[in-house]
Amino acid sequence: MSKYTDAWLSGFVGGEGCFALNVYRHTKTGYNTVVANFSVKLRRDDEKIIHLLKDRLDCGVIYYADAYLQTKPSIYYSAAKIADLQEKVIPFFSENPMLNKKHSDFEIFKKGIAFIYEGQKRNRVKTKKLRGHARWSENDWEYIKSIGKQLMENRNYNLRTANQIE
Repeated sequence: MSKYTDAWLSGFVGGEGCFALNVYRHTKTGYNTVVANFSVKLRRDDEKIIHLLKDRLDCGVIYYADAYLQTKPSIYYSAAKIADLQEKVIPFFSENPMLNKKHSDFEIFKKGIAFIYEGQKRNRVKTKKLRGHARWSENDWEYIKSIGKQLMENRNYNLRTANQIE
């Protein structure tokens, strides 16, 4: 794929994409779960763009949603596997940086994904119930939650400008 297409996709995601990182505590088990996700949702008549993005990143899944009440049919791209985020999504947007406010979301997201990725490799647990999950310390959970909180706070962009992007 051409650098022109890569730059266009990066700019498009700058307007339509979402980088999310959340921590949830299961009420029944008491275990914390990290949900990391890069996603783009569009009207279904822009389906070609979603397929172009999925093909370029070589990861993720595509979902279709029917029209509901006053909404149009839509298409949704999502990449949520930590390894795919670290090894495919993050390198793409590092090589093709967004030139808008979403770039700062990406930088925070990148920091969180790197921490989780390394932690999963380092703390891999092999038990019957938790096969393949990482065991985290309370400090690790607090750090991951702080990254998610930074992402949420960063979405209140205030008067940040493109000149502040490195």
